[in-house]
Amino acid sequence: MRPTNIVKLTASREQSGNTMIQQKTNYKQMKTYMKILILTLVGGILIFTLCSRHKKNKSMNEKFVWRPGIGAPNFYPMEVVSAYMPFGNGYAIPVPGNIVSSGLGSSGGGSVVLGDNVKYSVPVGLDVTWLSITEHKMFEGSFEFPKETIAKHLSESYDTFKNKATHYDEIVATLLPGGRVLLYLSGMGRCIAIDTVYQAKEIKVLPITELFPRGSYSSVQEYIDRVLKNNPEISANLQANGISYELWDTYLKRYNYNIVWEFDNAEETVFDGAVYHFVNGEYYRTEQYSPIIMKTMLKNFSAVWYVGETRYAAAFYFREKEITEVFSQIVSSDTPMTLLIKVCKYNNLFDISLKTDTNEIIIENTQIHVFKRMPSDTEGQLIYDNYRGERPVTFKGQ
Repeated sequence: MRPTNIVKLTASREQSGNTMIQQKTNYKQMKTYMKILILTLVGGILIFTLCSRHKKNKSMNEKFVWRPGIGAPNFYPMEVVSAYMPFGNGYAIPVPGNIVSSGLGSSGGGSVVLGDNVKYSVPVGLDVTWLSITEHKMFEGSFEFPKETIAKHLSESYDTFKNKATHYDEIVATLLPGGRVLLYLSGMGRCIAIDTVYQAKEIKVLPITELFPRGSYSSVQEYIDRVLKNNPEISANLQANGISYELWDTYLKRYNYNIVWEFDNAEETVFDGAVYHFVNGEYYRTEQYSPIIMKTMLKNFSAVWYVGETRYAAAFYFREKEITEVFSQIVSSDTPMTLLIKVCKYNNLFDISLKTDTNEIIIENTQIHVFKRMPSDTEGQLIYDNYRGERPVTFKGQ
């Protein structure tokens, strides 16, 4: 007799065999499905990549309304010998060659007007030669711009005060002592820094006949002496502070903080917007939001608010030493913080502080003035001024 265990074994093998056949069939189907899925995914990625490249190339090939500008810190003027922003296929726009000291991010008199609504390709770089007056040195450099970043900003609109849409329309190079160059984009109510720092090389100072062919000065030294004599505030800053090249590193450091207003009579107050100026030259006008997430130290700001029909306008100027010491206490620049501005119910007393989750640092020495204008007033009245007789403070490297 055939052992039952062999019968069971045979039967089990048959069942196992059928199962294996079914598993092989399922495995083949799964492989087919996987191939289809992989091909679909690859095709999707390829289409997405091609679309992204097309969009990027379209942005890069697009033309925009922009003009070039050049500037330098207020107390560290530069004589621009030559400056060009090349664009397109072998073209370049000259930037006016003159003395500039308009402040970080600002072109001042060093800007060129190209006409209304004239569009050009994105500039590809900067070729510049200049004399640093406070250093008695000359620098030159040829730099390549981050074209994709610039094209992205030029192609996007942003909202200014009262939600009016506009675009960046000026590309500004700021010349620093030591041969460094910063890059900015500015437009109505806003200026942002492109976080790229270029380094020019020092060259031999050109003869005075090449700098000023008309023979206005007998030597480069005579020209420098004349500039310093005619600008006593520059000479005074140079004597008091010299040239601290690390200063601008401090100005360029970004922190993770928001700016928040708190009004004692919040239910009756309508906040109408503010203008914030930062130490690196960035600024923006806003009603509610902050377009710059990681900000450098705040330098000064102004704001307008209403209580009923009464209008209040205030200006605040931080002192450089104090605000630098306040931010220097922050161990990590990524630490979330709040710059808090508290306004009393009479709208003429303020508490300002920098807050983290574990600490609050009071800012005590801010220069503040407040104007109040009622509907019946034509000019308004000064209701608070804690620096009467003083000029608003300026930062030495601004």
